[in-house]
Amino acid sequence: MAAAAAAEQPQPQPPQAQFSDLLVIGNSITKIGPNAMVGWTGDWGMAASSADKDFAHLTAAALHLPLTALNFSPLEKNPADNVWQIPSYVQAATPRTAVVVELGDNVPLASVPAFGAAYGLLLDALHVAKLACVSTWWKEESRDAVIEQACKAHGGKYVYIGDIYPQRADDIGRYADVDVDRHPHDWSMRVIAERVTAALQN
Repeated sequence: MAAAAAAEQPQPQPPQAQFSDLLVIGNSITKIGPNAMVGWTGDWGMAASSADKDFAHLTAAALHLPLTALNFSPLEKNPADNVWQIPSYVQAATPRTAVVVELGDNVPLASVPAFGAAYGLLLDALHVAKLACVSTWWKEESRDAVIEQACKAHGGKYVYIGDIYPQRADDIGRYADVDVDRHPHDWSMRVIAERVTAALQN
């Protein structure tokens, strides 16, 4: 009887079981389409060698979740003029969605206060199961401070990745265009994914 009763007890579920899907809202590190001018032919996170090697896809695979990856870089470059787009970027999110916000690298210094306000509005619009906010890739400290403060205020997990750059010597040099090559390659994308996955699981 004791064995039967034990068998009837609900078994602990892995953290990702509470999530129905993964939504990643970011910049070119999350997703960007082809650009022949700079020699970029992908339609995924720059500069991974393939879609399954960018951090968004790696995170989704680790959590066994369907992925929606969106580029919302206009919110970085011109925050005040693009807050109106927020509803269209969060419309797919449900209370069971895990969300990663990866923004900040393209924010002009003069726009940091406006970005902070817009970033807060974006997080306000997300009523989801779990939130992780990724720091800037290029160690933009003023932007990181805004991101970290807003993330914690919304109950999210802040994920710092600025220490990964500059990358390992064997993780660069694939692209002739310097700006493309400065983006995270496969090894760096894997490290980012590991940190994001851990934040969503804990």
